[in-house]
Amino acid sequence: MKQEITFISTDRLIPHPDNPRKDLGDLTELAESIKVNGILQNLTVVPSPTEVGEYRVIIGHRRLAAAKQAGLTVLPCVVAYMTPKEQLATMMTENLQRSDLTIIEQAHGFQMMLDFGDSVEMISEKTGFSQTTVRRRIKLIELDQGKLKKASQRQLSLTDLDRLNKVEDIKVRNKLLDAIGTSNFEYEIKKALDNQEKAQRKACWDKRLSEFAIRLEKADYTKERVAYITIFRKFEDVTLPADTDEIRYYYYIDEWGGAYLYKDRVIDDEETERQNAELAMRAKVEEQKSKLREIALRMYELRYAFIKEYKITKKSTKEIGESFISASRQS
Repeated sequence: MKQEITFISTDRLIPHPDNPRKDLGDLTELAESIKVNGILQNLTVVPSPTEVGEYRVIIGHRRLAAAKQAGLTVLPCVVAYMTPKEQLATMMTENLQRSDLTIIEQAHGFQMMLDFGDSVEMISEKTGFSQTTVRRRIKLIELDQGKLKKASQRQLSLTDLDRLNKVEDIKVRNKLLDAIGTSNFEYEIKKALDNQEKAQRKACWDKRLSEFAIRLEKADYTKERVAYITIFRKFEDVTLPADTDEIRYYYYIDEWGGAYLYKDRVIDDEETERQNAELAMRAKVEEQKSKLREIALRMYELRYAFIKEYKITKKSTKEIGESFISASRQS
């Protein structure tokens, strides 16, 4: 890289099209300083690959824009010779060192570095970000960019974005973008993560039970219920029948994630009929209990979110209590 200072006309200096920083911010103060003091630090540029006599800015995009605003027509530059990959890496490093890039701009910059052939490890080494952070930023590229742009106008925290990345279904993540940065996000992200865990547990039970039992599409009360396993239990905590090689078993997983284990019912006398009817009634009661637990959990989450977000000003204790009761009834 040559270090000689060359004065180049501003109309021959072009912002680099791959500059990760898209928003240059308010240039008023910088333009006023340049009017008084001139350019105190040179720009770094490279020859344009498409237009003879033009140069693309590598370092100094804000200075170029502010200088034009201040009325300068010639700027001091160092002309460098870099590959496209080196140009991008230099712009990324420069902006990151100045903390000029937004999270979304970082994501697009990292993705471009990947496109130029860098690995996550190489990006981490060049930028100083951990490999975990680089992967998390790149994951933002998967999101609906229109929704992400709208969401970025709200106050997005790194913690919220990290929690969003834990949601595996991209459709659900895009839907959550409408809530991120709002008071409703805490409830929505918890519900999404709970549903995801529930689906994972259901898949686990489905796989394990199918190894020795036949899957049913709905509950079958004509069969003898052997066990009801709630979604909150782990497979290793449940004792399964020891006679699966001798007796045919069936299973059904309900919408809440609970698993019913059945076997063929042997009807030999009136007492057996009575017991089977009792088992069927118990199964229905267990199903209702499962549903009530789900409703109770959601009511608790709504109350918790209300208390967390409620802003206590000069309202009396009575008014706060009435507001809480009203919110509870709506839930």
